[in-house]
Amino acid sequence: MDILKEPSHGTPELPVAFYTNEYSWKDPFAFYSHWHDELEILYLEKGELDIYVNSIVYSLQAGELILISAAAIHYAKMRGSRDSILHALLFHPDMLYTLRQIDSVNIQYLDRLRNKEINAIHVSTKRHTIAKLVSLFTETRHLLEVKSFAYELLIKARLAEILYCFFDANKKNDTVTIASPAQNIIEKSLQYIREHYADELTAELLAEQACMSISNYERIFKRYTAQSPVSYIMVYRISTAADLLRNTSLSVSDISMNVGFRNFSYFNRCFKKFMSMTPSEFRKAAKE
Repeated sequence: MDILKEPSHGTPELPVAFYTNEYSWKDPFAFYSHWHDELEILYLEKGELDIYVNSIVYSLQAGELILISAAAIHYAKMRGSRDSILHALLFHPDMLYTLRQIDSVNIQYLDRLRNKEINAIHVSTKRHTIAKLVSLFTETRHLLEVKSFAYELLIKARLAEILYCFFDANKKNDTVTIASPAQNIIEKSLQYIREHYADELTAELLAEQACMSISNYERIFKRYTAQSPVSYIMVYRISTAADLLRNTSLSVSDISMNVGFRNFSYFNRCFKKFMSMTPSEFRKAAKE
């Protein structure tokens, strides 16, 4: 699911996952706003994307990479008139964390990535570093797929190398940010939407919880997510419905109710608007 706080990636024993997605240039968003506890490394193989991390934009060209800190709110918009191919490697910082109270790796690098001191690191000009990162990317994916003897040790080593490459490329120009009160407010709102999407939800309710006027709340919400609260709730409900259509045998009407739609006809119209097909057509296509 490409919105709100995602579930954990990988397994509890090995919290590492690799994904490849293709995006059409005709769609305004490559992926919608979300956040997760893992660090995320994106490698853009083809196309152009604007990656927004905590409302800061990083423009990626084909062949560039970006490291996104843990728990950062991020989304991507399409640029240009070419489809995009994006590879994502996610891993929990605990993979490299030690339990020692004083550890320079924890303090200088991992803590900064998980405590929102570093927003993101974009590697765009250092060709040698990019080549090294792509090689490590490819090797890590191969290790996850093949699972040869003691591959977990090699994965840890490769993840440490990947972080080294990012920090080394950025040693003179750290992108340092401190989480703002506004960012924390939006994170809480996103979590509330995730937990209560089936209930009656309004922008007014969310603004009241944040102790803000509706106008200020909507402005800040859009800055961090590129959507209004109402649009965001709609996208989350439709995305959840798509998951249920794909993975359960619940009837379409039951799914409509389960994701917060009280009017079945309205659910059908909204689903078709966002997914370019009716719920029944989507379920049929997902089974083919």
